[in-house]
Amino acid sequence: MKKIALLLWLMTLVGVAYAYEQVYFKIAVNENDYSTFLTDRISTKKTTLQYLATKMRQPFFNPERLNPKYYNIKVSRGIKYFDKDVVQYDVIPTYNDRFRHVLMVNEKDGVVIRKEIYDTDGKLVFAFTSLERTAHEDSPSLQKVSLGDVSASYNGYYLVSDRKLKDGTKHVVFTDGLNRFSIFRKKSNIELTTEKRILYGNYIYREKVGKELFTVVGSLPFQEMERIVKNIVKLEEKAK
Repeated sequence: MKKIALLLWLMTLVGVAYAYEQVYFKIAVNENDYSTFLTDRISTKKTTLQYLATKMRQPFFNPERLNPKYYNIKVSRGIKYFDKDVVQYDVIPTYNDRFRHVLMVNEKDGVVIRKEIYDTDGKLVFAFTSLERTAHEDSPSLQKVSLGDVSASYNGYYLVSDRKLKDGTKHVVFTDGLNRFSIFRKKSNIELTTEKRILYGNYIYREKVGKELFTVVGSLPFQEMERIVKNIVKLEEKAK
């Protein structure tokens, strides 16, 4: 049941589908194993893993959206990839609080052709290579986090979604323009131990504080997820 619930949560994180595009994926399905596959459209015949992976991929990258306080970017030009002129961005976090991304971006239109995500230990957690593209989608808009809000503790991140699920769970999504994470919060009377795991390319941290269960999902190290939960609780206690 736990795994089913986590899968449902992961499926709330995914974005735009790419129906007419061949994409090669490599994804960490857990702490020890990888899955690789080629897919060219979303359909009910695809496995859950293929569905999640295809919708996790990033369409565009704009380095100007990143806060230079949190990243160092190494830029390599003059590269040919699948007969396209590409720019490679090696985006390295300044601090040990988010993941490194290596992206190959089409110089003509800014489309991400290849991307690799590495955790703070250098482990590859997710990668894709796009072989073609026939559609164009706009980049998502970003909403700046208010400094007076509890979410101001999320350094360098912006709020992109804030909603309540049908079961009453509070769900917020943040991104810094590259890394992103979700926080799920709900009341629980069940005694639960703190849990850390990798599932389908996402790091998942679960902790119960008082009568509330926090689940953090995304491209952050576990220690940062733990810090986020503690900061939320601390700030809310001060606000009482």
